[in-house]
Amino acid sequence: MAKTTIKTEAEIRQRIEACRKERASKLDLRGLGLKTLPPEIGQLTALTTLDLQRNQLTTLPPEIGQLTALTELQLYQNQLTTLPPEICQLKRLKILYLHDNLALGIPREVLGGTWEKVTSGQAKLKPARKILEYYFTHRIAAEKGGTEPLMEAKILVLGEASVGKTSLIAALSEGKKRQELDGKGTSGIVRKLWPVKIQGNALAPKPRSRGTETLRLNCWDFGGQEIYHSAHTLFLTHRAIYLIVISKRDNERQNNIDYWLRMATSFGGVHAVVYVVVNKNDEKVGHAPDEEALRRKYPQIRGFLRTSCDDLTGIAEARETIVRDALQLEGVRLPVAKSWLAIKKKLEKMKEHTLSLLQWARLCGKAVESEDAQRELLHLCDRLGTVRYFPTNPPEAKKQDAPELCQTTILNPEWVTLGIYALFDDEALVKRGGVLSRPEMATILNKRGYPVEHERIIEEVMRRFDLLYDSSEHGDEHRMLIPLMLHEKEPKIDWPEKATLKFVYQYEVMPAGLVPAFIARMNKSISKTISAFREDKQVDPVWRYGCVLDIKNCHVRVIGDREARRILISVAGTEPLQREALDQVRFTFDSLHNAVEKLPVQELIPVPGRPDAPMLDYAFVRSLEWKEVTRFDTKGAGFGEIITVEVREALDGVRGTARKERDAQQGKTVHVHPGGIYNDRSTNIGRDVKGSQVGQNIEKSTNQRTTAEKSTPGHTDGEEG
Repeated sequence: MAKTTIKTEAEIRQRIEACRKERASKLDLRGLGLKTLPPEIGQLTALTTLDLQRNQLTTLPPEIGQLTALTELQLYQNQLTTLPPEICQLKRLKILYLHDNLALGIPREVLGGTWEKVTSGQAKLKPARKILEYYFTHRIAAEKGGTEPLMEAKILVLGEASVGKTSLIAALSEGKKRQELDGKGTSGIVRKLWPVKIQGNALAPKPRSRGTETLRLNCWDFGGQEIYHSAHTLFLTHRAIYLIVISKRDNERQNNIDYWLRMATSFGGVHAVVYVVVNKNDEKVGHAPDEEALRRKYPQIRGFLRTSCDDLTGIAEARETIVRDALQLEGVRLPVAKSWLAIKKKLEKMKEHTLSLLQWARLCGKAVESEDAQRELLHLCDRLGTVRYFPTNPPEAKKQDAPELCQTTILNPEWVTLGIYALFDDEALVKRGGVLSRPEMATILNKRGYPVEHERIIEEVMRRFDLLYDSSEHGDEHRMLIPLMLHEKEPKIDWPEKATLKFVYQYEVMPAGLVPAFIARMNKSISKTISAFREDKQVDPVWRYGCVLDIKNCHVRVIGDREARRILISVAGTEPLQREALDQVRFTFDSLHNAVEKLPVQELIPVPGRPDAPMLDYAFVRSLEWKEVTRFDTKGAGFGEIITVEVREALDGVRGTARKERDAQQGKTVHVHPGGIYNDRSTNIGRDVKGSQVGQNIEKSTNQRTTAEKSTPGHTDGEEG
């Protein structure tokens, strides 16, 4: 290391002594290459913040427990292998960053969000007390009974219907050819366990070779029909291998490859392991995908696998590749207390489809007595697909006369998913446009073997994931509606095109079910004052890809355009209330977008007074406001026309009080970084809906002109999903 980044022990002691004399509240020792921390650190009893990030510390001195005033401890990006028990004496400690200390064996879910995600509002940091309680509870269990590597991973197989996903899993896991299967496609979702014998970091040459271990691969086969796509998101997670299966004989549009790749990279996170499997590769018809273009657009793609399930061509190579990468996934070799793994095995063997938290606590027994440790073990089982765990119950469940809903939070994932798909597949329900009562739901589920008392559990899960909502306007009897089953045709509505407020969401790939989920969340605002007609009869102003809402004495029309991958919002009403109504709509979409990590979406707003001009990127204009830029030039409607836009006027034309306050709050922290680095979050500078450059110049209040900055198209507006 360079001398500029290494401090001698004497120098560190000098800084600690100076801090002690001044009774300083903060000490910054980040990025100094420290391998040890001198015991004198315990003298700083007035210290409230200690920053030790980006060093090489393997442990902390016991004297750390003497810092009784400490409220924040930054330790990420070190090489910590243990934590001293004395750290639990820090009763005032609220903020503890231990990220990127892999040897501690603390899962990311226990740690919470990183500094960048917490400060940008994308994630929350777990309380220091809960992090330490998990660490020491697991360590005690490991010391008592020992540990063993987890050796388990998740493989998610996605793609359109009839591309061969089921055949691929059978070929990989059992060596079966397509002709040996029953020929039925997947209706909904199927989970299959694929145990693999490995040696080191690869497949074992022989199953009984010396030194072999067993790697358990949980393969999830998802039905490709569009109506199933929304429910798939219940299971798309980090730390998994995604296989995007396409058919060689179909073109990219028929394979819908962009959609599936975006889903994998969004739900799988920045470290997603993604392979494109070109199946039916033995067929003479068809063409290979444009690999270079796809790699450039989706850098998470690890490679392209070519297979045939008819003669098993390429299956052996695909198997080796998948196993090799599965062994490299974070947490696969994580040492877990044997007593914890024993509980997980008991859970896998249980015949019950549902479990309450009280029953889970009894199952854990004395092996895992801490409530937080029990919850984290449950999270681990959830990530691996053993169960589906819902950490909290929605307010709706408490209002209903069904106390069992507030207890049942642990579910067999296949059981709950097949229950949902049973409703999706019911022909009578399809004809009714998704309208059903509780007795009707119970009847449909009972045909598939679900007891009547379990109807409420399926209902609750669907409510949680915006797949169902109450629809009392369809009759006096309590009725519900599944928005994914609404009619597709947009009804005729007399809509005022003038004096309306416009707003657009533009997506690279628009998630399936986004608009139906929005309808479910906003169902109480569906308009009862505006007329809609379809096929010469009056209908409700709501359809599968759009709706009209009544908000703040305004009419709000929301239309999803799947071909153009955009959502068009138009607000009719008096001017001040239009902005407040739009705020409500935007906050709902914010919440939906946040469910998908890094979902690329642009927010587009009109040029004030020029509805004919290309729309502006809201994130870009907002970034100018944060930089105290007052105006900029953009392209007009005519050839070569340039329009000067006032920054504040453009923003305030579409945002209400709540959005304005939120923007101001974000602007205070957006350029702050723990390392003191300027963090410019401006995005999509000067691009219109189609991505062409529209922002040419930025004009500061001093009339100094600079070239507009450019950044990656499709990035979010600073509230990453």
